[in-house]
Amino acid sequence: MRDIAYIWRKEIRKIFKDAGVMIYLFLIPFGYPFLYSLIYNPQTLRELPVIVIDDDRSEMSRKFCRMLDATSGVSVMGYCGN
Repeated sequence: MRDIAYIWRKEIRKIFKDAGVMIYLFLIPFGYPFLYSLIYNPQTLRELPVIVIDDDRSEMSRKFCRMLDATSGVSVMGYCGN
């Protein structure tokens, strides 16, 4: 067990001394989502016009359509029965 712990400590030190591994472990997981959102945020669709096909016509489906229309991504333009 002592040998395993010694090797484990030695390998952990090597990992934290390697700049490439540190970039891969810390910079990429935290930096990439931030950079990705900066690049693609202007391309996000807002108030996309849609028409809802409501075959159910229940209270729950009407509530869902109202909640859908309340989002910033979709604008319900009309309703169809089928």
